[in-house]
Amino acid sequence: MKDIFIHVGYPKTGTTFLQQKVFENLKVTKSFGKPKIEENMKFIINSICKDDKITFESNKELLLEKLKFIQFKEKNIISLEEFTSCMDVNNYNLIQIQDRLFNIFNNLSKKNFRIKIILVLRNQKDIVLSYYTECYEKIIKVNSRWTNFKNFLNKFKNNDEKNLIIDSFNYNLLIRQIYKYYPKQNVKILFYEDFKSNIRNFMNDLLIFIDDNLDNNYELKNYKVHHSFKDKNQNYRKLKKNYLISFLSDKIITNLFIKNFFYKIYYFLKTTDKVKLNIDQQKMIINYFKDDNACLEKEIGIKLKKDYFEI
Repeated sequence: MKDIFIHVGYPKTGTTFLQQKVFENLKVTKSFGKPKIEENMKFIINSICKDDKITFESNKELLLEKLKFIQFKEKNIISLEEFTSCMDVNNYNLIQIQDRLFNIFNNLSKKNFRIKIILVLRNQKDIVLSYYTECYEKIIKVNSRWTNFKNFLNKFKNNDEKNLIIDSFNYNLLIRQIYKYYPKQNVKILFYEDFKSNIRNFMNDLLIFIDDNLDNNYELKNYKVHHSFKDKNQNYRKLKKNYLISFLSDKIITNLFIKNFFYKIYYFLKTTDKVKLNIDQQKMIINYFKDDNACLEKEIGIKLKKDYFEI
């Protein structure tokens, strides 16, 4: 029996650290997600996340055919936060992506494969802010009004306002859909708050789920602390649209080292805004998700941290 672990996110929950420092270096697994995605898998993932309904259905046989050419090991990990992120998709549908994941990869379960899900949650008031500040340039391409952080938060005041980014952080909706397809023993739900406070316990919990023999033997001593660990006091640089900068960095400067150096100088020279949540805004976000978070605890049995219910 072969295992395929699908790490669906969320973004801003240590995903880069897990992808680059953990999944890529586990000897017992083969990694198919970020940072290295082979062509057949890339085609499948792009179709799952980005195709409209008609295109996806018409490509379904092709996707299943490409799946046959992927060389899986005994244990495999597909890690991609786009499975729970709508940054590059105009008509994003969180539930639809989970349906498509199951529809495609469930075909492997008929061939002696087990599909398992890894999901890392973070309290919504923190992840909304972190997501906004980290992905500012992408967010304003979705809605130019969101250059103003207060406008971005309007969804919490007016539920009728369309904001697929904020709606994607409804964990109750997501987890119910996941449990619809996979038995609970094949789903691992972890918390970014544990990742920050006790990474060794977090890692042991994750690695036992992947392989019983990996728990206490896994060493983190050679890893630098991921930047998401650092308390930035919610003071972030808010990037402004600058088409000249984008053109220079994307079209002219191709060397990665020079590009990173260029960006550092650019960030240093630009005027920055402090983007942070005041007390009322934090309460507003907590109250917006409170009922769904409570359902997770009462009906599904997932114990959430107090940060999910109070400041």
